Amino acid sequence: MSFPENDKLIDNDLFKFYSQYKLCKIEKSSDLSNSEKAAIIAILKSFQFVDGNTVRFIMNEAFEHSSADSSLLANKKDDTAAHDDPTYSETKSMVNVIDLTLNDKSSLNSNPEPTDDNQAHILSSSSSSSGSSDDDFRASRPAGLDSDNVSLNPRKRKYASLHQQSKGKERAEETDMQGILSNDAFHVMSLQDLLTVVALVGLGNIVRHAEESKRRLQERIKTVNASFDIQAPFPDDISTYGTETFNIKTHFEVKSRLSQSQENLAAYKIGKLIERDRNYFSKSIVNENMKRYHQALSKKLKFYSHSEKQDLLHLSIYCKRVVHLVGKMGLYTLFIPEVLPPYRIKLTTPDNFEKIENYLNQRCTYFKNIAYYDQDGTLKMEDNKNNHAKDVGHSGSSSGSSSTSQFPSN
Repeated sequence: MSFPENDKLIDNDLFKFYSQYKLCKIEKSSDLSNSEKAAIIAILKSFQFVDGNTVRFIMNEAFEHSSADSSLLANKKDDTAAHDDPTYSETKSMVNVIDLTLNDKSSLNSNPEPTDDNQAHILSSSSSSSGSSDDDFRASRPAGLDSDNVSLNPRKRKYASLHQQSKGKERAEETDMQGILSNDAFHVMSLQDLLTVVALVGLGNIVRHAEESKRRLQERIKTVNASFDIQAPFPDDISTYGTETFNIKTHFEVKSRLSQSQENLAAYKIGKLIERDRNYFSKSIVNENMKRYHQALSKKLKFYSHSEKQDLLHLSIYCKRVVHLVGKMGLYTLFIPEVLPPYRIKLTTPDNFEKIENYLNQRCTYFKNIAYYDQDGTLKMEDNKNNHAKDVGHSGSSSGSSSTSQFPSN
């Protein structure tokens, strides 16, 4: 098999989001027959459960062999019919097919590759592979994958590692989807319209590994909390406004989970400042403050220079919504962008957002009190051992001067 030198690894989140975009385009298209449209839709839906590098690898092979040597496919069909290896079956996932080819030297010579019919069937089938699942909430790479393929050249080792890494995720994701879509407390079609498949799978992973997710969520919260301060002391004259300070210590990688969590937390802190202002200042001063908060945020927070431009009205709605979200469901909701990214919080209609809140409230009550800010703006963390809260640091958005978090940012 060929392994192009210039291949770059596919970002699976982007791959799945773009697959969904193409799915919507195909569903609305009138250029295809009903049978073609149904087949392509089935393939695109199956991409949500398959590693993007795996799809590219298999399909590139299929296209290359289909165009370069049509007789090759006929020979492979004959060979496949006579194949007696039980581990090689069209009911197996694409990952198993590639692993068999890469890890068994003898199969490179004697075992045929999947036919075009088999590949179409595999693409529309969910994985039946075994092995422990690797939580999407944990982005760590399993150790020792390369050592299993020391006899292969470096390019083949790269692909083998990728496919083994994704192997364990597929069954867990399939189980999550079955559990999510069979939930009687929420209408299935409505849920699919409000949250993407990627978000639903991410939520299933978080809930399934509750203790581990709690620990990692708390680490994420501490890291983001320590990454910036927003201080706005009261002025001496209550008829005027004070001078707020935005101190950004850490800029995370654009669109990363930490960056999106930082954006949500910044909106929450500004929302709390606006709430404070409304209690003490006139409406005109509140509006002036909101303009200054917006200007300061746009200048200081790096992620805003890369995200969609927001006007003052959208910022106000966004801040109000995240404050409500934390008050109703808990601080953790700002730190699960794999389920609730900033754009989802900003753009979802009020009615639909309430449905999302209710659904998350049913599934994620375990996480509601794992972290919160007290009246003084101090971040408190629920102790994993006895469920008692412990002092972590200040939010930096309190009405007076506040100390920064004692935890270093990652």
